[in-house]
Amino acid sequence: MFGAKATRTEFWMTKLQGNAERDRRAADKLVEMGWRVLNVWECSTRDPEAPAGLPEALRRWIDSEAQVGEISAQTLVAARQARGEQRAPMRHPPAK
Repeated sequence: MFGAKATRTEFWMTKLQGNAERDRRAADKLVEMGWRVLNVWECSTRDPEAPAGLPEALRRWIDSEAQVGEISAQTLVAARQARGEQRAPMRHPPAK
C-alpha cells in the first residue's frame, strides 16, 4: 500500500485517509446498487510475476460470496501458491 512521503507527512496522511474514506463510500454505494466491487491495486501488479497469480485471484473472488474485495500483492502470492507455483529466483546480470 502507498505510504506517506517523508516530507509534509501531515498533508499526506490526511490525503491518504481522505482517499480511503472516499473509496469506501464509493464501494458502499455500488454495493447498495447491487454491484460487487473488486479493487486491483496497480502497485501489486508491477511485479513481473504478478500476472501468473492474477487469473487465480480473480477466479477465487468471482466464485466467492464477497460483495467487496481487493487484489493485492499478498493475494497474488497466495494465488500462485495455491497453484503450486513458487516464486522464481531473482536473476542477476552477469558480473563484468
